[in-house]
Amino acid sequence: MNNPVIMFYVLDIIKSYDYTSALGISRKEIIELLSHDYKISLSLKQVSTCVEKLNEVLEYLNNGVKIKTIHNVGYALENDFFSDAEYKFLQDSIYSSKQLSSKEMKHLENKLNNVSSSTQQQRLKVANPLITAQEDGTLVKLNTITRAIYNGHAIKFHYVDYEINADRSQLSVKETYRHNGNSKDKNNDATFYVVSPYEIFMVDGRYYIIGYFDKRRNNLSTYRLDRMRQVTGIGKKGYYDYREQFDFQEIKANMVNMFMASSQQDLQLKVHKDILRVVIDQFGVDIEVINETKQFIEIRKKDVMISEGLIGWILMLSNQIEVIYPLSLKENIIGRLKDILEIYNRE
Repeated sequence: MNNPVIMFYVLDIIKSYDYTSALGISRKEIIELLSHDYKISLSLKQVSTCVEKLNEVLEYLNNGVKIKTIHNVGYALENDFFSDAEYKFLQDSIYSSKQLSSKEMKHLENKLNNVSSSTQQQRLKVANPLITAQEDGTLVKLNTITRAIYNGHAIKFHYVDYEINADRSQLSVKETYRHNGNSKDKNNDATFYVVSPYEIFMVDGRYYIIGYFDKRRNNLSTYRLDRMRQVTGIGKKGYYDYREQFDFQEIKANMVNMFMASSQQDLQLKVHKDILRVVIDQFGVDIEVINETKQFIEIRKKDVMISEGLIGWILMLSNQIEVIYPLSLKENIIGRLKDILEIYNRE
């Protein structure tokens, strides 16, 4: 029994069997399901041989999965391909992604379920997942750009901006295409960006593309994948390979700072003891405690990215936190608080 297709069907039947009401599935049941679902006829001996071959393959994969034989019962998976914790983590990662479309989420979950038993799926099923999906899918764009990088091809895309749509009944935010690209779009007055892509990297859950854009000849450009639309590969035409002229590590570090933070510095805070757990959630346990009073502690954390997110987090905690150092961050927050106070003091 060396037919890989039939072996896959047998594995799928064993994997899909509901073990909540029985210890395992018998060879007779496997034969009946093969005949009913796939129009394939096997003998009892051929089923046994098939399971032996499957176990050889599973052992080669070395992932701990094995089909066990249960005396006077039949067969069952000894364990799942993923532990419950692994399955749950992957499932949650799919549905919590802000990069994927609903269709892509379902596609990835189906792939995950293809290597998971039906019992595990039922056990960990999410009834109403909280979905934050993009309409414009990520996976197709990632595939297109990855292949273009590998083949040394240029890509073409619209890059998104946003403006207020002044409707008669209400104001809303609408998506628009930028007009400062380097290629005309025949269908509207927007322009395409023709870019030579060099690398894809992720920062804070978002994908960024580094590439060469011929309207900025002395620098590489960075684009956020979730703001790219109608991404297509256009072959060698328009592709320029200037990678050796740039220090990618330095560029990526600068771009991360540009998108995520203005600098990376040691941070010293005075925080109320009531929010210690919140502080640990933000910075982790490897903080240095340098002073303690009845209600407050002073902490130091090295190499913190001074970002808009950090500033917003500090402002949110109000009078329970005080920036001691760096002074530039302290002055920044004082300035913002003055601006906020001015807004609320207007008549």
